[in-house]
Parts: sequence; C-alpha cells; structure tokens
Amino acid sequence: MKFCCVIPFYNEDERIINTLDIVSSVAEFSEIICVDDGSIDNAKNIIVRRFPHIQLYIHEINKGKTTAIATALSHTTADAIFLLDADLQHLHAQELRKAIENFSKGMYDMIILRRIKSPWFIKLNRADLLFTGQRILWRNDIETILRLPVYNYEIESAINKFMRKNKKKVGWIPSEMLNTFKVFKKTAAV
Repeated sequence: MKFCCVIPFYNEDERIINTLDIVSSVAEFSEIICVDDGSIDNAKNIIVRRFPHIQLYIHEINKGKTTAIATALSHTTADAIFLLDADLQHLHAQELRKAIENFSKGMYDMIILRRIKSPWFIKLNRADLLFTGQRILWRNDIETILRLPVYNYEIESAINKFMRKNKKKVGWIPSEMLNTFKVFKKTAAV
C-alpha cells in the first residue's frame, strides 16, 4: 500500500518547514506533496532548497484548501492520502507512523489524529476531532468527496458527512499536535 502525505499551505513561513522536517522522517510515505495556495512569503523557495524530494505545486492565487488538495491528488497514484495542516506544533513522527500502521490493518476507512491537548474552546465544539485537518483516508473516498460541491475550507465537514452517510468505519488516535493560532492584523481600507 502506498501512502501520500498532502500538505496544502498559505503563507506559513517557517511553520511548514518545521512540519516538513518531521514528515520527511516518516519512511512510510511514498511521496509528500505540498501545494502552495497563493502564498506571498518565502516558504516555497525554502522547500525547494531544503526538501528536493518533496513535490511542490504552486497556485498563483489563493483558491482554498479544497482546491489545493485536489491539485495534490491529481499528481499522485497512492492508495491512501494522509492530510496534514502546514502549521502544526508538537508534531511527532511516531504519531504519524502509528496512524499509518493502524490504517494499514484495514479496519478503518479513515483515521483522525485527535488533538488531545487542544484548549477548551477548541474541544467545546469538538474541533479537536471533527474539524481537525489531520486524517488519513482512502484515495478513492477523497476523490469522490472532491466531486461533490465542496468549497474552500469545507473539506473536513464534507469528509465527515461522506463518511457518516456511507457508513464508513472511522477511528481516531490521540495526538499531541496543535495548530498554530494566528493573529491577523486588520488593514485600513484604501
């Protein structure tokens, strides 16, 4: 079974580099695909220089996470897709390996890495489990989902809905990873 790690990103600077340092150490990935979704930072140049084995595709303008994932899928033949966010903190290679090992047993159609150390306000609406971007699923399932009307950042909701509607077997494993909370500055209108 071949596993492809897909990491869409937008203006993640060093955060994606830290994530790729960990992901690159996981030998179970037959390929790693990053999609720069219209970034204006320097991350893509660093990726090309530091990670020549990683496939990098670039959107000139921001098209949203769903489109970035679709771009990655059009460039892989892997059996299973491991989706990861680019801005992860406390990411551990052994957690990624454990998810792959459990998925390889064939008992589940999707495994989610549950962010067990998320703050209470994330857990309050179950975003530590239901809306986390860290999950592994069959390529044919994600391709089916992408043929549905799914836009921008609705991909996790669409995946959850598809899994439930089709009575797919979904499991989760605990993970210490956290997403980075970003503060966006409001700019004055011109």
